[in-house]
Amino acid sequence: MEIKIALILKKHFADYCRGYVKESWNGCRVDYYEYDTLEQMKKIYDEICTQYNGIVTSGILPMRVLRERAKGNENVIEYFGGYLENTYRLLLVHLLKKKEVNPDKIGIDYLKDGMVLEDILERDQLSYLVEEFSDRITKMSVQDLEQEEKELVDDYLKRCRAGKLDFVITSFYSVVEALQKENVECYYSYPGRHSLLQTLDMCLKNIKIAKEREKIAAVIRIDGNDKAERKSEVEKEYEILEWKKSMLNYFREKGIEPVFKSSTGKLEIYLNMEHIKRITDRLESSDLPEHLKKTAGFSGIVSIGLGNDLQKARINAEEAEEYGKHMDKERIFLIDETGAIHSMKIRGRQENYTCRADMAKIERIAGQVHLSPESILRVLAVLQTEDTRDVTAADLVRLQNFSLRVATRVLTALQKGGYAKLIGRKNTGSKGRPQNLYRIEIE
Repeated sequence: MEIKIALILKKHFADYCRGYVKESWNGCRVDYYEYDTLEQMKKIYDEICTQYNGIVTSGILPMRVLRERAKGNENVIEYFGGYLENTYRLLLVHLLKKKEVNPDKIGIDYLKDGMVLEDILERDQLSYLVEEFSDRITKMSVQDLEQEEKELVDDYLKRCRAGKLDFVITSFYSVVEALQKENVECYYSYPGRHSLLQTLDMCLKNIKIAKEREKIAAVIRIDGNDKAERKSEVEKEYEILEWKKSMLNYFREKGIEPVFKSSTGKLEIYLNMEHIKRITDRLESSDLPEHLKKTAGFSGIVSIGLGNDLQKARINAEEAEEYGKHMDKERIFLIDETGAIHSMKIRGRQENYTCRADMAKIERIAGQVHLSPESILRVLAVLQTEDTRDVTAADLVRLQNFSLRVATRVLTALQKGGYAKLIGRKNTGSKGRPQNLYRIEIE
């Protein structure tokens, strides 16, 4: 099947790219779409997203906007970066063209006011500043990026009007537009041909990886409620037969032939990632538990695991089930092959409950404190099990099978990030020294 990539770009960038990338590239079809505003870009994406395997845009802000827009879609979304080589080229052209050049009056996005360009170049720090700048803005939210761009424009205007600049190189086209009426030369730093093609290569590689990922193993684990323990073996077997019958009809309606494995009070269904995406609206939600409830009187937890092999998928499904028990029985938890945790709503069910696991918030905190979302969820599971906000490393070891070293590192990271407070020491047994007692401050 032909791979199709859409380039959603502003006109000036599209005109530049057409000089290097034609409508057929490396066996892929490449189509151009032009926009003026972010709202127009979002509208274009909504209209074409299902027609393309990959989308490439021209900067970090439009890329972040599209990735937020694309939640649940299967597109690979990349952006053209690699502006450093063109920055050097523009600098050299300017230096050779002008007989007298004042390096102090050259403005570049990565140079803060007061930095001396000559010193930066002599110490070969420009590439480091570019990388630091890119890393910082890549982690920003869309709102923060918009504010950063506005502040950059205002800073350039202020320095131009104060006579501090006569030449500017920028990777923000809004700066070029803002400085058009100022008495300065301003150039947009387009990525070089190598960087353009490198980005397309990365997009193609990620598209192929996404296609391969659809084949990885998936396990759905169905577990009845606690009352199952009081049922006879015959009753349990009959219950699982009803679940199988319900699930067989459910999957056959979707053109899927499942494989079942049952044990006391539990049923496992073996599928692949492509099947899971079809029944979960691309990992957003699923009506499977509600279908089980209506057709087989099911009451319990449905969890999903993905893995590069069946055994790993089974393990992840079991761990996802534990999150369901401790965090929120009214959600479906899925752990993918990387260990990332997804919380999905149940379609067709009244959401008259409060979801105790705000995954977007947990993932944001995880990024801030450099932990995995799984680690934070496991800490929260301990708090809910013990009905307390206060915890020691030993509690994490006892209830979530952390090693003592990892448990200590997790709590220390939360403390440094402002999500835990050291409130004292606690004796955790007859032997050993008292351990640090932390109050977890994640609402």
